[in-house]
Amino acid sequence: MAKFKTLPTTASVREVQRNYKKLFDQVNKTKEPLFLLSNNKPKVVVLDFQVFQDMAKEKELTEDEALEIIAEGDKEYQEGKTTILASLKDLR
Repeated sequence: MAKFKTLPTTASVREVQRNYKKLFDQVNKTKEPLFLLSNNKPKVVVLDFQVFQDMAKEKELTEDEALEIIAEGDKEYQEGKTTILASLKDLR
């Protein structure tokens, strides 16, 4: 998953209207997200396109992995390889 610096870069919507090229160039150069604020509240995040694609791919891989685990568990259940427990205490 993408790692970003601790403090996010922020800009007001008005600042984006005035300096969008500079701000977007900064996002592309640093690969850090830009949080756009309206009334001092975050409204939109601008990401470098490659960072966005990497995050989407990571999410897809995580979802695929989860589906594989679920399918494996379902198969084991269908084959009678699982044990039904009354509570979590029975895991011991």
